[in-house]
Amino acid sequence: MQIIVWVLFIISLAVSSVIVNKSQQMFMKFIGSDMMFFSMKKKVFIIVILALFLEAFILKIFGITL
Repeated sequence: MQIIVWVLFIISLAVSSVIVNKSQQMFMKFIGSDMMFFSMKKKVFIIVILALFLEAFILKIFGITL
């Protein structure tokens, strides 16, 4: 059971990384900026939080309990 949770967390990290990067690119395009300077720690924090939410959502959909 633990292996499934870790695999889902890794998959959700990859998906959340794509979501955060694409949303950042869309925001930069919207404001007309070529580069965006921000804290990398905040970006990693957002990616991890989004990954946890995605994993919880996937676990809830498939009815997997810990």
